[in-house]
Amino acid sequence: LGRNAEATQRGRESIQVLETLPPGLELAMAYSNRSQSLMLEGDSREAIDWGHRALELAERLSLTEVRIHALNNVGTVQVYSGDQEGWTNLERSLQFALENDMHEHVCRAYTNVACEAIVLRDYARADRNLDAGLAYASERELDASIEFMLGARARSHLEQGRWQQATAAAETVLQMSRVPIQRIAPLLVLGLVRVRRGDPGGEELLDEARELALPTGA
Repeated sequence: LGRNAEATQRGRESIQVLETLPPGLELAMAYSNRSQSLMLEGDSREAIDWGHRALELAERLSLTEVRIHALNNVGTVQVYSGDQEGWTNLERSLQFALENDMHEHVCRAYTNVACEAIVLRDYARADRNLDAGLAYASERELDASIEFMLGARARSHLEQGRWQQATAAAETVLQMSRVPIQRIAPLLVLGLVRVRRGDPGGEELLDEARELALPTGA
């Protein structure tokens, strides 16, 4: 929902409570959740530190889901920071998720690989993972993941000059989703296409994207 500050605070509180109890799945996932929050905030060092805490506990307690989640966080931050080991950790997260049929984590891995690839202008890697991820999510009717990946696909198309495809992907998300955080990327893409073409309504779409993005603090 884009309520990032509230999510971060609840995550901190959960760790404070759970660290008073014997370590288990809940504490390990709370560590990984903290890592994810810091990843999204762009705090690379702290995100990796909390991710490693989660991984250490997951290894000790044989917690497969936490391992998958934390590898995704750490891998994403590493790629963003220029560490090539990040791609390996993201691929490991994806492979473990596929092997254990953990749908949400599969889609998250495909999405994060694609999004980081777009940032680095590695469009072949991005498109390959979006193709696989969208096929996987569509087969299982995982609409939230479809919306997010279509938003990334719209951005990939836009940056490669494929304006018609970018518009189609963005409009599909806007028709599907009323969730604010899911609408920001397609609104931005559609607004930029219209402005660059000289079509009407582009600035209004960009204004709407900005208004949705500002409360998130991202």
